[in-house]
Amino acid sequence: MKIVIALFAVGIISSTVMAQDFETYEYKDNTHLWGSIDRSDLMTLPYGEWFQEYYDTLEISKIDYSIASDLKDVEVKIFLGTWCGDSKKWVPQFAKVWDELKLDENQLEYICLHNEGDNYKRGLNGKEENLNIHRVPTFIFYKDKKEIGRIVERPLNDLVTDIKQIASGVPSKPRYRAVSYLNEQLNTVPLDSLEANQLKIAQKISRMTSSAGELNTYGHVLAAAGKKQEALLVFKINALLNRFNPNIHDSLAEAYKKVKDTENALKSYYRVLELDPKNENAVVQVASILKADKEQKTEVN
Repeated sequence: MKIVIALFAVGIISSTVMAQDFETYEYKDNTHLWGSIDRSDLMTLPYGEWFQEYYDTLEISKIDYSIASDLKDVEVKIFLGTWCGDSKKWVPQFAKVWDELKLDENQLEYICLHNEGDNYKRGLNGKEENLNIHRVPTFIFYKDKKEIGRIVERPLNDLVTDIKQIASGVPSKPRYRAVSYLNEQLNTVPLDSLEANQLKIAQKISRMTSSAGELNTYGHVLAAAGKKQEALLVFKINALLNRFNPNIHDSLAEAYKKVKDTENALKSYYRVLELDPKNENAVVQVASILKADKEQKTEVN
C-alpha cells in the first residue's frame, strides 16, 4: 500500500475525523467536490489518482525538522479546486511535507471551491468569505486564530522553504500583490472615493500586476459574491491597465450589464469590436442591447 494511504489510515484511527459537509457537481464532464472535505475524500477515485501521483512526485531531500515545533499549534485552511491543475499538484505535495514533519492531520482543513456561474470560487457554506480567496490553491496559516502567512496558488521559493518561512515568523509576500492592495482598499476606503481615484490606483498598481488575468479573476470573484459595484471598479481599473486587450473590455462590459448600465456596456462592447472585429460574443451582445433599447422606446411611445 502506498505510504500516503498508510499514513492517513493511522490518522483516522488515532483522531476524530471532521464531519463531512460537501456536495458533488458536474463540470466539463467530470465530477467535482464542493465544500468541506477530509483528505480521505481526495484519495477516492477519480481524485485519488492525481493525489497519489503528485504526493509521490515530491522528493524531500532536505528539510529542517525543527520547524515542526513551530507548527504544532498552527492550523491551515486549504482552499482548492478539484478542477484546478495547481490544486492537483500542490495540495498533495503540501500534505506530504506535513506528513514528513509528523504533524497532526487534524490541523488541516480542506475546503473545495466551485468553478461555475454565481458560485465561481465560492465555498458551499461561505467559508471563503472575507478571506480574499481569488486563486487556488490558497493555504492560510493561523496561530491563535490570527493569520500568520499564506501561500497563494504556488510557492514563491519552494514548498518547504515557504512553509519554513511562515513557521519562522517571516513569511514571503504572497503572489498577486495588486489584488492584495485592492482588497485592502475595498475593505477600508469608501467606494465612491476609490471610484474618483481609479486612475491613480491604476498607476500605483501598474507594476504590481502579474498579468491582465490577475485583476480579471479578482473581478469575477467579487461579482460572484454579489459585490457588483466593487467588481465593476476592479474591471474599470483593469481596462485602464490593459487598453488594448479585448477580453478585459468584454469583462468590463459584462460588469456594466450586471449593474444595468447598458449605455456603458454598449460602449465597452464597441471597444471590444474595435480591437477584435470578429468577436462573436460582442456582436451578439451589441445586437441584444440595441434590440432591447428599441423595444423599450417603442413601448414608451
